[in-house]
Amino acid sequence: MMKNIQDFSGSQTVKNWTPVVIQALREQADGLFFPSGTYHFYPEGTGNRYLYITNNDEGLKRVVFYAENREDFSIQGENAEFIFHGRLLPFFFSKIRHLHLSGFSVDFAMPFMVEALVEACDDHYITLRFPANQKYRIIDGKICFIDDDYKFLKTSFPWEVFDTTRRERAEGRSSGFVNISPVREIEPHLVVFPNRYSQAKAGEWIVMKPEARLTPGLVLDSCHGVEICDVIFYSAGGMGMVAQNSFDLSLERVKTQVRPGSGRLVSVSDDAVHFANCGGKISLQNCLFENQWDDAVNIHGVYRSYIPQNKDVHYLKAGHYQQFGIPFVKKGEHVLIDGKIHTVKFVEDGKQYAWFDTEEPISEDTPFGTPVLNMDRQPDVLIRDCVFRSNQPRGVLCSSGGHVLIENNQFHTPGPAILAAGDSTFWFEAGPVNDMTIRNNVFDNCFYLGASFPGAVIAFQPSVCAMKGNEYYHRHIRILDNEFRDNHGRLLSASRTDDLVFSGNRWMRDDTYHSQTPGKALSFEQCGKIVAENNLLPEEKEILKTEKR
Repeated sequence: MMKNIQDFSGSQTVKNWTPVVIQALREQADGLFFPSGTYHFYPEGTGNRYLYITNNDEGLKRVVFYAENREDFSIQGENAEFIFHGRLLPFFFSKIRHLHLSGFSVDFAMPFMVEALVEACDDHYITLRFPANQKYRIIDGKICFIDDDYKFLKTSFPWEVFDTTRRERAEGRSSGFVNISPVREIEPHLVVFPNRYSQAKAGEWIVMKPEARLTPGLVLDSCHGVEICDVIFYSAGGMGMVAQNSFDLSLERVKTQVRPGSGRLVSVSDDAVHFANCGGKISLQNCLFENQWDDAVNIHGVYRSYIPQNKDVHYLKAGHYQQFGIPFVKKGEHVLIDGKIHTVKFVEDGKQYAWFDTEEPISEDTPFGTPVLNMDRQPDVLIRDCVFRSNQPRGVLCSSGGHVLIENNQFHTPGPAILAAGDSTFWFEAGPVNDMTIRNNVFDNCFYLGASFPGAVIAFQPSVCAMKGNEYYHRHIRILDNEFRDNHGRLLSASRTDDLVFSGNRWMRDDTYHSQTPGKALSFEQCGKIVAENNLLPEEKEILKTEKR
């Protein structure tokens, strides 16, 4: 049965709720209820667990809420506020069936992003004032930031210039990396840097990311039937939520946003929500994703590289280091290898390599390094009535062969609002879209920093090394009755795509942003059947242009 967390506290005043939660979880309750209030969690009381988390960094993690191998488990709050101190991983759930999370927020006392006011900037130097609570030291002429647990963060990290009126990444400003020296301190929290990158102006703010992807807010590993409702992520030392090898996930009124009144410019320090190699159905409804440092939603499969040994021994190789240690396929599932589907009859996982065999023989002509896709991890996706805004760089990344519906959403992103890629060269994020509908959405000044990103407001851009010259990657796409507002008119870009319909869409000129140059409304490369009709495009001359093979 569900238990009240205060039944485990022994008193009404608790400074550190970490030992209380860990003890409560050990007693195998069906769930924990947190009455309204603020709960602080410190490292004391946690143990170390070595964890592999997709698209984040592996390593020893100090987890507060850890549960595995359970059924019908819940964490419910009554608008409870969870504040974490130091480099903690708030939630890690593994192999849980029917998991319910609701009614709480996640924040860190000292977020892992660093924000500084530009006091002066010229071609040679930039002077930054850091908040009084920002911990740092200058060592050998380099600035070293320290987290709330007094551990040094990276000395080389990206920074961006932010528009403090719009509270988003500023247009017309270049990105930079803080790895230059010497820096010098004029007075406490006022530091001068050599300026080799920034075009910032006095009064603007610079946001820096000196932390790796070590502590996402919530991790779901091999879970089935997950419902998350009314949960807010104010900050995290990585992504807000990560799901790997999980099935049937529903998010309702989930938010990433800055804490009201905090004055922060950034919420979580990477993607808001990320789904890798998941199956079943993924549903996001009435969610808000804003001000996160990276993409709002990323849903993708995983490519493994085929390594033949002999006719009876084959290997699968993980391509990106942030996918090491995470199982890719199970016995009985189906994989696509060089255009043919095979049933896995045996698999033994290692950290980077998996030894496997299939029921059907694999052709001896299969090239070394051929991308392998798990066909049982192609979820149906519903994204409805959500808001995506003021983050960087993109909105929804979705590469799934299931039925995908993206409707009635509002987008405002500096890069593409919707991107379907497919990549076997760097991130190894699969795969081809086979049935996607994008309809009744509003794209409000998206792609306003398009010079920094390829594509358009909506883009289909595969990067798969094994594709032959006459192959299409994405298929069966409907883009219907959407509204675009911007000054550049770059609405859609696609390559290696077949059976795409772009119909009933409206473009309205909006000169709020000026950094993007106008371009073709619709641009296609190596595509098959394309239908564009009944659209209000930017100008008559910028009509459909198709470059066929």
